[in-house]
Amino acid sequence: MKSWKRLIATILGVILCMNITSCNNNAGQSASYDEAELTQKAKEYVNNMLNGEFQPVVDGMSKKLQKKLDAAALEAGWAGTVETIGAFKEYVSTAMEVKDNMAVVVVTSRFEQRGINTTFTFNQENLLEGIWISYTAVEQSNASADGWKEESIQIGQGESALNGKLTMPTGTDKPPVVILVHGSGAQDMDETIGKANNKVFRDIAQGLAEQGIATIRYDKRSYAKTEELMALGEKITVQDEVLNDVSAAIQLAGSLQQVDSERVYLLGHSLGGMLAPKIAADHPQVKGFVSMAGSLRGLEDIILDQNKEAIAAADATDDQKKQGFAQVEAEVNKIKELKAGNISGTIFGQPAGYWYSLTQASGLQYVQRLGEYPMLILQGSADFQVYPDKDYPLWQETLKGNSKAEFHLYEGLNHLMMASSGVRDITDYDSPNQVDQTVIDDIAAWVKAQA
Repeated sequence: MKSWKRLIATILGVILCMNITSCNNNAGQSASYDEAELTQKAKEYVNNMLNGEFQPVVDGMSKKLQKKLDAAALEAGWAGTVETIGAFKEYVSTAMEVKDNMAVVVVTSRFEQRGINTTFTFNQENLLEGIWISYTAVEQSNASADGWKEESIQIGQGESALNGKLTMPTGTDKPPVVILVHGSGAQDMDETIGKANNKVFRDIAQGLAEQGIATIRYDKRSYAKTEELMALGEKITVQDEVLNDVSAAIQLAGSLQQVDSERVYLLGHSLGGMLAPKIAADHPQVKGFVSMAGSLRGLEDIILDQNKEAIAAADATDDQKKQGFAQVEAEVNKIKELKAGNISGTIFGQPAGYWYSLTQASGLQYVQRLGEYPMLILQGSADFQVYPDKDYPLWQETLKGNSKAEFHLYEGLNHLMMASSGVRDITDYDSPNQVDQTVIDDIAAWVKAQA
């Protein structure tokens, strides 16, 4: 049976990381390191973890890090990152730089579905002061078919820019364009999910292009620029993780000559759908949004429901279930009690400031300000992450005065808008599947109707 902490971590998709920015104890000194020795040591540590041997890595840590991270926690973090991306294929590269008088070594490994960066920070005694495990973007080739073609784009500028794709319909002059906004977690531009490597955004992008509609999709910052976000520490907000990049994508859409810049729309999935009302309110150039498996409730309320269901189904005694739910409920209450000027610590393993930023971006605060605004609300009846009996009716009730709001509830579809196997956990995403064609047809019809 999973521990309650592991259960919560699984639901939230937490990636193991240790903040190394506070570990610099030699600020006034000049450090030198043997690059060959440390890159080899780092590669050996990755090899240990690939073989299920975590104690040798812990033995190589400083006493300070050992107090924060034991072999069990390291194993849980590693497993949570690599278990859904297939088998290890090869080492791609190793690189080292000296930063704040510490040696930072990055080992890049290729797995079947994704790449992994394992970042080790060594002190001057060659002991580990930090470990980061994160996905890294894998270069994707451009593609084309009879009804569409794709070209590489970048969202943002300079070293912080994100790789993306513009999918264009062939034979359509100045098509409308839809910007795709990810759900929670570290997601690539295709929103690749599950052991079967299902690709939610690729299906939607290519499906819409076949019906004369362009799309913009891009790697999420938490997927492609993990270290950049982690460097923010407790200051990180949803603005840093999501909203700044959406703004850059909207700006790019307005500048592209090959699309109709007067017909820019937004499609947000899950968390993206929750943020869609705020994004629309902040960007009047967006002419309408699609919320796909999104909610007007706070993420903390959804987490509470998710944990309640998972705990109820767990192999545990009634007392254990009661204790587990009480722990989750206590964390949720901390989020609800957050106030500006009184924010510190972590909640569910994430900085309290991040949770506060989410409460300030809640769709319920923005959706009614939009008035008579085009909105398309999509929900699957078999969704176990966002609830058809709670979240979907809340959209309908809240928007009952908006004649431009449209609603679709799809029988038997899950959170990915794919046919569900009937299993109410993430293994439902592990079989090869595609976004249901009816969903793509309804999105295309809605976009065309706005013209």
